[in-house]
Amino acid sequence: MSGNVADRYAKAILELGAESGTLDQLVSEITTLAEAYASSAELQNTLENPLVSIQVKQAIVADLVAAAGASTLTKNALALLMSRRRLPMLGAISSQLRALHDEKAGVVHAHVTTAAPLDEAQHGKLQHKLEAMTGKKVKIERHEDHSLLGGMVIRIGDTMVDGSVKGRLEAMRRDLMLN
Repeated sequence: MSGNVADRYAKAILELGAESGTLDQLVSEITTLAEAYASSAELQNTLENPLVSIQVKQAIVADLVAAAGASTLTKNALALLMSRRRLPMLGAISSQLRALHDEKAGVVHAHVTTAAPLDEAQHGKLQHKLEAMTGKKVKIERHEDHSLLGGMVIRIGDTMVDGSVKGRLEAMRRDLMLN
């Protein structure tokens, strides 16, 4: 249920940003404010407390937006979320908004897990190959897992390519067990 609500708000914010020509700025501001909200238990408790008046909450949100140097569009989006008691969903809305923004911009995320860290030359070559393979701009999230022994595992969306030594050994073991 909450995923659907976050998705609806994210789509609406995306459309407003696209119409106003400030989509990149809006996504950045919402992300920054969502991180600030998530990192402060005191802020969350105050804004979610029904005993705190709406005027005090509005003043806190206005101060937060001003401190972040955010636009009027961002201020209005947060005010709407606060008035509808949706601020606890700000993190999910921000996450969905970034995903929709990336999709609109033709960007995919690749999760690359290697046994040892990739140097910048390897990273650049991998990114180039993945972009050629997907036909989209690729943002790589690097992870290390020493249990892979060597090689790498790449996950883009629902597609996974296991080129690790560990994966190959497990495949050989399965083949030998079947025969």
